[in-house]
Amino acid sequence: IGLQKHQINNGLFKKPTDFVGVVQEEFSTANFIELAYSKQGLKYLEKVQCLDLHQQKHINVKYDLKQDRVVFIVRELNSNRIVNAVGRTMKTDGKPKWYKYAKTSADYKIGSGKIAIVVEDIPSACVASKLSNVVGISMCGTVLSENLYQHLLQEGYDKVWICLDKDAALKSMYICDILKTKVNYVGVLFPEMDLKNMNADQLEDFIYQHG
Repeated sequence: IGLQKHQINNGLFKKPTDFVGVVQEEFSTANFIELAYSKQGLKYLEKVQCLDLHQQKHINVKYDLKQDRVVFIVRELNSNRIVNAVGRTMKTDGKPKWYKYAKTSADYKIGSGKIAIVVEDIPSACVASKLSNVVGISMCGTVLSENLYQHLLQEGYDKVWICLDKDAALKSMYICDILKTKVNYVGVLFPEMDLKNMNADQLEDFIYQHG
């Protein structure tokens, strides 16, 4: 895709496993249980404004009893195949905070529309998807995978907004630079807080003020 060496060194693609193939192996969720068994997990979903999506079955969230993690089930970007899972620790000092269960990328897409908001974490993508005409996409980090790159090129979004955390502003601009001649429109948003922590009015003002 025409990446320069300095982009690789700066962490846009970090390691060989981030160059995932177009076809990913199906992932088994047999080791997880229903989230209903974790009151703390349900409270976490409520805190990050995702409980309603879970209850309405718009997202598939399980619980990892062994690791004490709320687990978001990740499907292939353009199909219903389960290809990964990402767990958020419920322990105050748990490390790592986020854990990928498979070795491939964990790009997560939710919603429908012609505006794509690309964020770091899954809850923020879920919250973004509640807006009209918005697709929330999480990279589960700051690495643009080959799968997500191809998806953004092929999907034909009217606008793609890169909206990573403030400390990843440089990576946001790198990703924007790679996409700028490949998609209809791409820009960078600099949030003062994670989208999952914004109320409805704050989120609408933040996203729609940019058109």
